[in-house]
Amino acid sequence: MSERLKEILIQAAQFSLESTDFAFNLGQKKAIQERDKEHGIKLEGNKNNCQWPYKHNCSGKIHIHHIRPQQYSYFLGVDPDFAENGISICDKVHIGDLGVHPDTAEAKRKFVKGDRDAFEKLQKERKEKLEERTIYWNPTHDRELDIIALRNTQKAEKKGWFWPKKKKK
Repeated sequence: MSERLKEILIQAAQFSLESTDFAFNLGQKKAIQERDKEHGIKLEGNKNNCQWPYKHNCSGKIHIHHIRPQQYSYFLGVDPDFAENGISICDKVHIGDLGVHPDTAEAKRKFVKGDRDAFEKLQKERKEKLEERTIYWNPTHDRELDIIALRNTQKAEKKGWFWPKKKKK
């Protein structure tokens, strides 16, 4: 593995850890994946139970997406880590150019081209938008994803599925 690739992976991992201090825990992520696998929508072309409600070039690499973003929720005083706020979607629709967080795709491109502060700048821009009460993500499909996650949760709970609580620190 090249030194440049190692550096990219390290910064991406640091960004991931820094931006998920208040993310779903592992048990919650697994519960969402299980719920969506058993009770989610099944669209031709979607891989690994991606719940994106439209045809797309699904990568199959699943991310657990907060429909109401974490930073936004905390800014408004809401804990974003509840079952109906999580949904399984592939990385292309989560952080791709046409996805929910296209700013992440742009930061990734800038980082690869040499801007080692690209992810830090991204977080700063998001914080500034929050302070202006401006949405920093693409909200186009939030309502549909919200309904899909709610329906999946209700169906799963009828079959005995439960939402794991976070351990208090």
